[in-house]
Parts: sequence; C-alpha cells; structure tokens
Amino acid sequence: MTADDSFQALVRAARAGDDAAATRLVREYESELRRYVRFRMTHPGVRRLLDSLDVCQSVLAAFFVQLQGGQLDLERPAQLFRLLAVMAENKVKDKVRRHRAARRGGDARGVAAETVELIGGAADPADTAAGRELVVVLRDRVPEEERGAVDRWLAGDGWAEIAAAVGGTPDGVRKRVTRAIDRAARELGLIEGPS
Repeated sequence: MTADDSFQALVRAARAGDDAAATRLVREYESELRRYVRFRMTHPGVRRLLDSLDVCQSVLAAFFVQLQGGQLDLERPAQLFRLLAVMAENKVKDKVRRHRAARRGGDARGVAAETVELIGGAADPADTAAGRELVVVLRDRVPEEERGAVDRWLAGDGWAEIAAAVGGTPDGVRKRVTRAIDRAARELGLIEGPS
C-alpha cells in the first residue's frame, strides 16, 4: 500500500465518522497548521485579535463538517494541507473584515480594537519583504542536516515526497522539520516554550 493509498483510507475512515481516524488527522496536521497560521499573522494587531489555536480549531471543525458532508475529495496529504491553509487564511481575513466593519459601526456587536493588515492580498510591500526576510532568517537557523527537508517543505512538497528525497518516514520527517523550525523560532524569540 502506497503512502497516498494509506492517506486515502484514513480520509475515507474519517469521512465515515471514525473518531480514531479523525484524531490521527488532527494529530498529523494541527501543529503544522498552527505554525502556518502563526507565521501568517505577523501584524501585532492581528495577534491581539486572534489566537492561532482558535483559528486552527475552527478550521479543523469546518474541515470535518465538509468532509463528512461529502464535499471534499482528497487524494494526497499535500492537498489536505493546502486546503487547511486556504481555509485558515480565509478565517483570518473574515475575522479582520468583521472587526473593521465593527470599527466603522457596520456591526451590531460594536467590538472595538485596532485596525489590522494581513500579509497577503494587498499587503504593504515592506511587510511582505519583512515576512520573506523572516523566513530566510528562520531557515538559516535550522541545522544544516534538516535544511534540505525545510526547503522542500517551504516549496510546498508533501511529507511523503520530502521523505523520499531526504530519507526516513513521512511522519518522522514532519516531526524533524517541525522541531527544527520551532527551535529556530524560539531562538529568535518568535515563540515561547521549552527549548
């Protein structure tokens, strides 16, 4: 059975309501999705308005509703992560739009907080450049032995593809890349937690 076949079987089981399959999907994608959301929410105003864990939980809940409703046809792990990433970006953008509407008096809830901008879309070129520089700095802090896997991940390759190129299992490579990026982010003071 290939990695894609195994992934498809896992998705079918989660679609059928198998709690163990759903838990495994969450375990495999939540930390990567949360990291993606944290790196996309670079503006301090966005971070004050949203929490990456809340965004991830909301995205995963919406994903499982759509999956069990038969609205999704996923064949590869990379497709799932791209879908979750787009859903997360849309959730963040929607929350920011609602917040801006509230500030203009267009929302009955009357929530008040700072106006925020997102990287992406019509972002300030300086913010976009700063985001790219941050990725370069993070990448340079990753140990040399993990840099090839990180580069492939940044290019959008799936874990099975990365594992085939650098050696190891997809899950093992995912864990190594996750740890390397988290360690580099902690060294730069971007996230807190144990070293």
